[in-house]
Formats: sequence, C-alpha cells, structure tokens
Amino acid sequence: FIFGSYHNSGLINRLVQMKGYVIISEIVWVQRNGRPNAAMRRLQTSHHSILWIAKDSQQYRFNYRLCKRIAYDDWLSKPNQQLRDVWDIPANGHENTSRHPSPKPLAVMERDF
Repeated sequence: FIFGSYHNSGLINRLVQMKGYVIISEIVWVQRNGRPNAAMRRLQTSHHSILWIAKDSQQYRFNYRLCKRIAYDDWLSKPNQQLRDVWDIPANGHENTSRHPSPKPLAVMERDF
C-alpha cells in the first residue's frame, strides 16, 4: 500500500507501472478532520489516495470474505456488504508527536488487507 495525495499519486502510479507492478485498486481515504488550509487560497485537502500494488496480478493474497465480515468503524462500511474503495477514517490529531512527516492513524493500517 502506498499513500499519496494529488501532489504525487499520478507520478507514483506511473513509476509503479514502469517497474512492472500491478495496481490492484485505489482506495480513497476520506479524512473528516484533515489539516486546515491556513492560506485559504485552495480547497482543504480532505482525502488521500492509497494505491494497492502487487508485483504480480496472480500472486497476491486477499481474503475478501473475511474482510467483508469485519465491522469497521466507518459509516461507509457495513459488515456483510460489498467492500468499498472509499474509507471514512478520522486522521490523527494535528499535533505530530511521532516526528513522522505524515503520520497515519492505526485504523487505516489495521484495515490493510
């Protein structure tokens, strides 16, 4: 899984294809509490793209039935219904205590199949 935004997702997509990898799917992660746009010169970014990539389109593992049964804390996802490519997961607070330039909430990482 590779996280990106409109700044870099097109480039990442192209580089992945040039390396011969396969994009299985793109997931849109909606951030209800995304970072505010202090300059107010553009729209507030409230989503990230997650590219699900595999080296071979036939050699990756995905347990769809198991993932479908899980009750995620997400108003777009309901147990035993079709899995969607849009996830509504709150972002971490705006204070970055991890010293990572782009911390992700644990709920996003736990949902990775």
